[in-house]
Amino acid sequence: MRAENSALRAQADDAETARARTAELEESRERLLRVLDSPPPELLALRDEVARLRAQTNELASLRLKWAQAQMRAGKLEDKFRELQSKLAAKPAVPKVGAWVGLGLEDAEQGGVVIRDILNGSPAARADLRVGDRIFGIDGQAIATAQVLTQVMSQKAGGEMLAFDVVRKDAVVRVIVKPMDWPQ
Repeated sequence: MRAENSALRAQADDAETARARTAELEESRERLLRVLDSPPPELLALRDEVARLRAQTNELASLRLKWAQAQMRAGKLEDKFRELQSKLAAKPAVPKVGAWVGLGLEDAEQGGVVIRDILNGSPAARADLRVGDRIFGIDGQAIATAQVLTQVMSQKAGGEMLAFDVVRKDAVVRVIVKPMDWPQ
């Protein structure tokens, strides 16, 4: 009987321990639910800091990608610059004699010379020549290439009125230009 009482007491102690442990777990569960419902300020600050760090990490990855793309473009531009430098070095120097109008030119595939650039304030700009105009004659003289135009202009004098025959948007236009002597 004593053994039976001891066994019952042990079971009662185990049951009491289990009830106490269950109460502790229930209390812990309640505290956890309260924390989840209204987290402490420290936890909220950590959550915000983690979100900020994630955003900065994403921004850094984006900037690294943009940097790599810019480096690739810079390399391509550098290659193009070197190519243009070698082309420029291969071209004969433009004689600085005769009349000057302030144009950047390129030979046109269909004959004549296409205006690629006009210097601001130059005689060409004042005369309403436009980028994209194709020059095919000056004072009745045919202009087939930029070299021919340069030769013709070297024989003209600054201040002498010149008639440029151009094609502008499929229309033939005559533009009167008063060139000047080459700037010093």
